[in-house]
Amino acid sequence: MLAGDINIRLERITDPHTVEFYDMLASYGLDQQVQDVTHDQGGIHDVVCTRGDLPSPTVVVRDVGFSDHRLLRWVSPFQRPPPVYTTDCTLQVVTVLLFGHVHSRPADVSVV
Repeated sequence: MLAGDINIRLERITDPHTVEFYDMLASYGLDQQVQDVTHDQGGIHDVVCTRGDLPSPTVVVRDVGFSDHRLLRWVSPFQRPPPVYTTDCTLQVVTVLLFGHVHSRPADVSVV
């Protein structure tokens, strides 16, 4: 996720900075979610960018009255896949050969 004030007028779709920004987002698989004006002088200066393969959040743009920028509000359900554990059987065999048993705390388990 990427969120913040990028100081690029994203509503100017042919501007070289806008094109470069959208190309950069695409290279990381991100989509820009803000569709409403985010600045007093007009334009979309602030972004919420999320992965394109996940559900898109609804971004609410509000004028709270104390900045020239709008407040952006959204909810993103962050989900992490469960870790995958692997075991190095070679270390267990060496441990058994040297000590006659495998220790109860596996030192050879790693998280991928």
